[in-house]
Amino acid sequence: MYPLQTLIVGAILCFFWKNYSFRPSKGIFLGVILGVIGIALWILPSYLYDALGYTEETVGGLKYFGFAPRDDGFDPSVLIPEFGVAGYWGATIFRFLRAVVVVALVEELFWRGFLMRFLINPNGNYWKVPFGKPRLLSYLVITASFVLIHQPVDYLGALLFGSLMYWLAYRTKSLAACVVMHGVANLLMGIYALQFGEFGLW
Repeated sequence: MYPLQTLIVGAILCFFWKNYSFRPSKGIFLGVILGVIGIALWILPSYLYDALGYTEETVGGLKYFGFAPRDDGFDPSVLIPEFGVAGYWGATIFRFLRAVVVVALVEELFWRGFLMRFLINPNGNYWKVPFGKPRLLSYLVITASFVLIHQPVDYLGALLFGSLMYWLAYRTKSLAACVVMHGVANLLMGIYALQFGEFGLW
């Protein structure tokens, strides 16, 4: 499913590529830095859960802060018995391609490229709203929506990450910087999930 989804959405992105504006390209390095910081904050509760020796399902409100086991998720190694190493690497590459390129582009084009502007001027020509122009309503709606599309255990991480991303858009006025931040974060998340068996993170 994921490979097909990646190919179809990737093809759509390429078809409409000339309609996207990623300029100015300033703030790329800041996007990299915030991608590292944002995903570190996202992963930290899961890391602490393991480091402190917890093994049981978290009860109460702690699970909403990411303090929970994260080993149940996409594990490409289950493909090896049937499809061999080629199946493992094929699935892994497509998973990374989807997360680092396709998801980063689609989500930032929607959240920051469209919705952030639309909420400022919904009854007018919202495309004329400068990219990164801040408004409290747009921050609250976009960040809350970003949080709610994730599972409850990721709510805190999504809140912090979404807030950093909104600030980056405001600070740099660059869609490219936002895409880079999202892509870097997803790349590091995937590497961490594979390295430590935290497959529930992705």
